[in-house]
Amino acid sequence: MSFIINPYQFGITFPTIAGLYARYRADLGVTKDGSDKVSQWDDQSGNARHLAMATAAYQPLWVASGINSLNTINFDGTDDTLSIASLSQAQPFHAFVVFVQDTWVDLNALLVLNQSTDLLVQDHSASPQVYQRFPSDAWADGVSPTLGTKYLLQSFFNGTSSFQALNNDASSTGGNSNSPSLVQITVAQRNHGGGPNQNSDINVAELAIYTAQITGADLTSLKNYFNARYALW
Repeated sequence: MSFIINPYQFGITFPTIAGLYARYRADLGVTKDGSDKVSQWDDQSGNARHLAMATAAYQPLWVASGINSLNTINFDGTDDTLSIASLSQAQPFHAFVVFVQDTWVDLNALLVLNQSTDLLVQDHSASPQVYQRFPSDAWADGVSPTLGTKYLLQSFFNGTSSFQALNNDASSTGGNSNSPSLVQITVAQRNHGGGPNQNSDINVAELAIYTAQITGADLTSLKNYFNARYALW
């Protein structure tokens, strides 16, 4: 009997950095059925902010060999999502997402942090641009991932200091003066009142959210971790 071992699965340690609010990795804490439909994705930060979806028809699919032959959670772009509500965290917060976007549709949401005030990461403008969205339909800090390609997306929310960046690229800056709090973590769906939900077609390997901007040596160690594990750049 022989085994194929992916070296990226072993010997790579997630760095200890203050302010970790929530963290999810597709090979850890995943509750799934016999068809690999995911009903819960456990928070690895120790803060018990678990993402869940009780309705089987809306559960995403766990993928054994996704990004860099490692596990991912696949959201189908139609109705799949995982979420936690009833949170309360003032800005700033800094999200890191390892993902592949398979298709692009204007206004589909990758990550929603406050549904009622429109604080989210969302497809917008022209394919394949991804923007931060702020209250009053204010858009900022667009980046352009290539469809079907793996990326680390940084999305930092802190009013006019907000920015986004892909992999090791320079940041897209500008932000917005609106600074609503994080009240939820919803992956791949915006519930659009009066219209259809806006769901993204994405594979997610890992998501981490911090309650401060990660900079300097901490940022370097975090990016090195993601790159070493997922071979991003």
